[in-house]
Amino acid sequence: MADSEAARYLPPGWTEERLANATEADYESLTDEEFSRLQNRWKVLALAMFDNDRPRSPTPAAFVEAIRAEHLVGEEWGFVVMRTVYDDDEADNRWKEFQQRWEESIERQMDPSHGVGIEEVRDFFRVWWIQDREALNGAGMDAVRDYFNQLPEVPRGLDHDMCLAVNEASLGSVLKDTTSLESRRTRFVYAVDTEYETHEEPEHRGYFRVSMDALLEDLFPILLTRRQAPEELEPANEEEVWAGWGA
Repeated sequence: MADSEAARYLPPGWTEERLANATEADYESLTDEEFSRLQNRWKVLALAMFDNDRPRSPTPAAFVEAIRAEHLVGEEWGFVVMRTVYDDDEADNRWKEFQQRWEESIERQMDPSHGVGIEEVRDFFRVWWIQDREALNGAGMDAVRDYFNQLPEVPRGLDHDMCLAVNEASLGSVLKDTTSLESRRTRFVYAVDTEYETHEEPEHRGYFRVSMDALLEDLFPILLTRRQAPEELEPANEEEVWAGWGA
C-alpha cells in the first residue's frame, strides 16, 4: 500500500502531464521534501519494472513443495519464535525494528521468483511470537527448549524438531546495516533442537545460528519433512551461520 501511494505521488498542483514535461525550472520550484518524494516515486517505479522483468521459476518453491508433500495446504505453517531480550524500553524499540526486518525478509522469500505455488500457501504462514518477560528474559537455549516443550497445542505446521530464538547476539545481527549480499551470512536467529538431550549427544550443542534469509527456502522444508535431524545441520563452529546447503 505504501509503495502504491509513493508511485502515485505528485507535488501539490502538479498533474501527470506536467510531470512528463517538467523543466529544470519546475524542479527547482519544489521544496526539498517535495523533490525527495518525487525521487522516491521514480525509485519505486524503477524497482517495480525490475521485479516484473525477473524470471519466474517453473518449479514449486521448496517450502511449497514440502507443504504439499505433507498435505498441509490450507493449514497454518511457520515457526515458533521466542524473544529472550527484554532489558528496558530501548529493548522494546529494538524488538519492533527486528520484527519489521523479519517481515521484510520473509516477504522477499515469498517472492514469486522463488518458484510457483507461493500464492496458495502465503496467507497461511504464521509466526507464534513467544514473549514472556518473566520466564525468558536472558534465557539460554536450554530454557528456550524447556519452554517450548511445555507449550500447549502447537499447530502441526509450526510443531517442528526445532524452534527459533532471538537473543542479544541475534537481535544485534539483524539490526546491523548490511548489504543484501552480506545479510545471508550475517543476520541470524537461533535454531534450537527441541528434543536435544545433553547426556545423549555431548558432541552436539543442540542449537545453531541460522540465516534469517534462509528460513523458508532452506530450513523450513527440512523441519517439516524431517528429512534431516537437527544435529546434521549444526555447523562445527558455534559462530558460523547456517545459510542452507547451497550457500
